[in-house]
Amino acid sequence: MLAQVLDEYGLIVCGWSADWDTALVNAIENTRSRRYTMVWSAYGTIGEKAGDLIAQHDATVIHGMSADEFFPDVVKRLEALALMSETPISRDMTVARLKRAITAGDRIEIFDTVDRSTTKVLDSALNTERHPVWVRRDADDVLPTVFGTSLKNYRAEADTVLHLLATGAFHDSASFDRMWLRPVSRLFKMRKAPPNVYHDALEKLRHYPALLAVFTVGVAAVLAGREELLAQLMIDPIRPNPLGDNDPPPSAAVCLSPVDILEEAVLAHPAAGLQGKGWFPQSHQVRTDIREPLRDIEPDDDVFQEACSRFELLASMLAIDAGAGAPLGCRYPWLGEYVQDRSWQTQHGLAARIGQEITENWPLIQGGAFGGLTRRAHAALATVSRWNRYNSFKQ
Repeated sequence: MLAQVLDEYGLIVCGWSADWDTALVNAIENTRSRRYTMVWSAYGTIGEKAGDLIAQHDATVIHGMSADEFFPDVVKRLEALALMSETPISRDMTVARLKRAITAGDRIEIFDTVDRSTTKVLDSALNTERHPVWVRRDADDVLPTVFGTSLKNYRAEADTVLHLLATGAFHDSASFDRMWLRPVSRLFKMRKAPPNVYHDALEKLRHYPALLAVFTVGVAAVLAGREELLAQLMIDPIRPNPLGDNDPPPSAAVCLSPVDILEEAVLAHPAAGLQGKGWFPQSHQVRTDIREPLRDIEPDDDVFQEACSRFELLASMLAIDAGAGAPLGCRYPWLGEYVQDRSWQTQHGLAARIGQEITENWPLIQGGAFGGLTRRAHAALATVSRWNRYNSFKQ
C-alpha cells in the first residue's frame, strides 16, 4: 500500500529529518512518483539523508517555514486557484484573440469570445454554495464572512470577461459598442425576482458582476476619450426587465449604484476580509476589483484613480438626471471616493472642469444623455454638489 501511494500520489514532506525512519527512507528511495513533484519543507538545516532523497527525487525545497506556517499557506494558495475560473494563460489568450478580432473587424468572433466568457459567469452564479443568498438573520457573526467570500468568488469568476470588456471598450473605435454593453445587460439579469427566503445584503450582491462590468467599461471609455459610450452604458433601458414586468425597464444609472449593491456595514466589517476605505468602502472595493483588468491599459495608478473619479461623478450626474422629478432626498448620486477629495468642488476641481466642458458638442450630450440638453446636464451637476452639502460624511 505504501509503495502504491508513493507511486500514484505526490508527496509533501514537512519537518522530517529522514535520519531514523530507515524503512520509510528505503520505501521512498525505491519508489518515485511518475505523476507529481515532491515538495520538501525544511525549517532548519537539511541533513545528509534528507539531502540524498531530495536530490534523487528532484524535490522542490521550501526553507524556513514551520508546519503551522506552511500548511495554512498551502491551503490559501489552493483556495486562490479554486477561485479562478480560468488560468491567467487562458485568460490572456482569450484577450489576445479579442484584439485580433477587433483589428480584423470580425464581429462574429468578437461576439462569440465575449458571450462565452459572460455565459461562464452566469453559470457560476447558479452555484448556491459559492453564492448563498440566505443566512439566519440572527447570525451577525456569519454574514460578513459569507458576504466577503461570495464577493471574492464573483470577482474571480468575472475575471476574464472584465479583461475583455476593458480591452474592447478601450481599443474599439465605436464599431462594436453593443458588444461591450450586452454583457452588462446579461449580468444584470443574474438578479431576478428574489427567492422566498433571502438576506438583503446577499441577494443584492447578485448584481456585483454587472456593477464590475459597468465600472470597467465606464473607466475604459474615460481613459480612451470615448465618453459618448457612457450615455448608452448608463441610461439605455435593460430589457426584458428582470425585476418584474410591471416595473419600468431599469437602467444602470438607477439600479447599479455601488451604494445600493454593496451594504456598507457588512462590507466594512473586519470578518468580511475586505479592505474598506473611509466612509466609502463600496467605491474603494469596486476600484480595487477592476484595477487589474485595466492595468495593461493604464499602468499609472494616479491616472487610473483620476479616471475612476471622473466616471463616478459622471455616473452621479446621469443617476440624478434619470431620477428627475423625485424629491432631492430621493435622488441619489453614485457617491464614490471622489467625494473624499475636497478639491473636486473647488474652482479648478473636477466638477468645475466638467461644468466647463458641457456644451452642445460634449460627448455625453452627443451620445443622447440628459435628453441632449445642456441645461439638464448643468442641473444634474449642480444637484450632485447640493446633495453633498445637505449630507454629512465621515472622512
